[in-house]
Amino acid sequence: KIAPGSMPFSLKTLLPAYADDLAFDLGLIDTTLPREQYRQAYRIDDLAVAHGDGEGFSAAIRARNGK
Repeated sequence: KIAPGSMPFSLKTLLPAYADDLAFDLGLIDTTLPREQYRQAYRIDDLAVAHGDGEGFSAAIRARNGK
C-alpha cells in the first residue's frame, strides 16, 4: 500500500499513460522484467472489453495477475 505523501510529485502522476513508468521507477511493480515485457504481461484491454463497468472487473484483473 502507498502511504499518504509517499508519492513524489511528477507529471507522471497526472498523466495516466505514464502511471506504469512511475510505478516501475518507484519499485511498486515487478522490476525484474523489462518494461515492455511487464506492459504486455499486465495488459487488461481484453478484460475491460469483456467486463466493462460491470461487476467482477476488479476481481477478474486480480485473478488474472495472481493477486
